[in-house]
Amino acid sequence: MSRKPLTKLEAVEYHRNGIAGEGFKVALFTMTDANTGKERNMLAILFDTDEEGLEFNGRCAVLDRDMTAAGNVKFMENSWRGDQFEEVLRPLIKRALDEKWDALEARLKAQAEAREAI
Repeated sequence: MSRKPLTKLEAVEYHRNGIAGEGFKVALFTMTDANTGKERNMLAILFDTDEEGLEFNGRCAVLDRDMTAAGNVKFMENSWRGDQFEEVLRPLIKRALDEKWDALEARLKAQAEAREAI
């Protein structure tokens, strides 16, 4: 279970590395830092299941967006344990992407039906 309270999932997208690269999911979210009480704008990059088929596999990188934008990607400064976010993020990201794809599919179907009606 996540020890970092996720307060809002803001954006989710699926990417892939070129034509043969491994796909990954990107999420923007906010969380409340348990140590400071400060709201943080975060970025997560999650790769899919590993070669053993494990869904929760530690392949989750998390960075503070504001620190990254300021040029700070230093270990131990802009370091967040992805394993503390992964279990919460993966199902939220899956649901958001499923909803996005369902909406796209419905829109394409409506466009095709409209063309057939002409």
